[in-house]
Amino acid sequence: MDTLNTHCHTDIDPDVSQTLDIGHLRTILDAPARTPKAVRQQSLSIVEVEDAINNSAVRIHHQPQYDLYTGRILGVECLARIRLANGAVILPQHFIDTVENSRLAAPFAHEIASLACQQLQHIRCQGVHLPYVAINLSAEQLAADKDLAQSLTNLLHEHELCVDDLEIEITESQRLDTGSDAFETIHHLSAAGFRITLDDFGTGYSSISTLVDMPVSGLKLDRRLVSKLRRSDIARQAVQHLVKMGSALGLKVIAEGTQNVQEDISLSELGCRYGQGFGFCKPLPLDQIISFIKRPPVRR
Repeated sequence: MDTLNTHCHTDIDPDVSQTLDIGHLRTILDAPARTPKAVRQQSLSIVEVEDAINNSAVRIHHQPQYDLYTGRILGVECLARIRLANGAVILPQHFIDTVENSRLAAPFAHEIASLACQQLQHIRCQGVHLPYVAINLSAEQLAADKDLAQSLTNLLHEHELCVDDLEIEITESQRLDTGSDAFETIHHLSAAGFRITLDDFGTGYSSISTLVDMPVSGLKLDRRLVSKLRRSDIARQAVQHLVKMGSALGLKVIAEGTQNVQEDISLSELGCRYGQGFGFCKPLPLDQIISFIKRPPVRR
């Protein structure tokens, strides 16, 4: 695993921010995707999500983060699922709002972290090398648990893991203001040694000032940006500049939503080293991710 700077520097090339036409970029990214409409499903209620937590119906699937050049697996992101009594598996878009806007924010985060630690320990007991697991935490979840750093540290010790084994990916459904409870929790996590990655960077609330103010070690480029890479010059320029900026700050930059080898090649040509997406591997349950890690696909 690469050694990364856990704090950022402010010597950013001014050309990086000045050459991007942000308004044009947002117009391109917000254009409707040319995909069939998915069947809309009603969101789970607070009672249903709480029942899932209490009855061990929360699941995680693992999606690898990999080296675009070699296919080497760096780690996996743990993606939440809820399995209903009838066997149906519910995806996050149908329960995450319920979680984040209720008293379940902290308990759900703890459940995912616990599963991630349990399953990493199990994977390693099978003789499989996996450097880390990553979990997603929203601003609401960070704000809901001021003792999160200590709780996660306790979980790691319980499963004979160390702080390098668990990465935190921050998803911003609201702005992270300096001085907020969420911002304070992020600094506690960093002080405890956790590596922190900003998710969906380039299209959400995150900005260059976020990188300066927050102790992050990585960025994940938004999948909408990556998906338009080969047909939009603006998207291509944006990726190139974001990768350049990330490298200048000593950050690990991961392109999210990679779909095929051609996309991997385009990204690598722009200086991006790491990716995550269905083109390499879809999210897999525990037994399948173990098999995949043992025999990953040959890239090039």
